[in-house]
Amino acid sequence: MDRQHAPPGGEDGGLEQVEARLEAAESALQHARADEALAEHEIVEAVEEIKRIEADQRDFEIIVNGRPKTVERKKQSYRDIARLAYPDADFDKYLYTITYFNGEHGQQGDLVEGETVRVKNGMVFNVRRSDKS
Repeated sequence: MDRQHAPPGGEDGGLEQVEARLEAAESALQHARADEALAEHEIVEAVEEIKRIEADQRDFEIIVNGRPKTVERKKQSYRDIARLAYPDADFDKYLYTITYFNGEHGQQGDLVEGETVRVKNGMVFNVRRSDKS
């Protein structure tokens, strides 16, 4: 008899064996789902712990124009960073062009008047000053 017309449970090991494989697969799936739920819970807890640690952290080591600087707040403004580069910053007389890289999640970009950025240790800022005239 060809395979297409073989009676059920014949050469393939019988219905009981197929049902046993199905039960084993369902059991394995349940265990995998439980493992996945546990892993997701652990990820959430780890992210919350990171946020708590960052919130408690007071000092951040950043680089401004090639020089290490320490700041006490995670959120820094355009003016804060300009003053780190130029302690005598005069925002009426000069324009400050600020670029950064190595930010949170690999962020990079420009910081302009009115904006803030969340700093992290090792973040790099380049600040140039030019006359507004």
